[in-house]
Amino acid sequence: MQTIKAAGLLNLCQGLLILVSVLPIFAIALWLPTQAQGPLPAVLERFLVEDLLGRVGLWSSNFPLESMAIANYIAVAAPLFAAGLAVILQQPGAGLPARLPVLAWHRYLLLYLGLATLIAFMLHYNYFTYVDFAHHRSKFRWVALNPTLFACFAATMLMVLEYLLFLSYLLFVHYPAGWLARCLDRSPGC
Repeated sequence: MQTIKAAGLLNLCQGLLILVSVLPIFAIALWLPTQAQGPLPAVLERFLVEDLLGRVGLWSSNFPLESMAIANYIAVAAPLFAAGLAVILQQPGAGLPARLPVLAWHRYLLLYLGLATLIAFMLHYNYFTYVDFAHHRSKFRWVALNPTLFACFAATMLMVLEYLLFLSYLLFVHYPAGWLARCLDRSPGC
């Protein structure tokens, strides 16, 4: 009974963390002007360009200030919320397995290489370059037509980046550290 309550509480904390991480995206989309007109939006745009990452990740030339603020929020907040997710899911009763399943070495290699490639792509996309969805192919142009649609797509990208960073922590830090601890204790399964 106690573990069911703990698991339910951890699931609630995980859901609240995701909700808290996504809400600022919709707040930016609703209340920030689309262009930097006026003194406060101009200061915000200068701050985003000079002090933060500038134009990165998701961007739309239809609403440049709003999309730049959302993209910078994603770039700053995703690692922080991924760390919070790691803390929540490391708690006992979270259902996180203690070790990876036993696989052949080439499957581990494919798993780690595939995840590293995906993470490298997402990091490059969210921190070092941008894509203007307003001038994108017709497949993704719908994202840049409405700030609310853009916010929904950006919220999805934030959650994907959060979980990818959490998964990278698990595969590159948590499981290898557990394996090393078992090997140092000379316990079976090393």
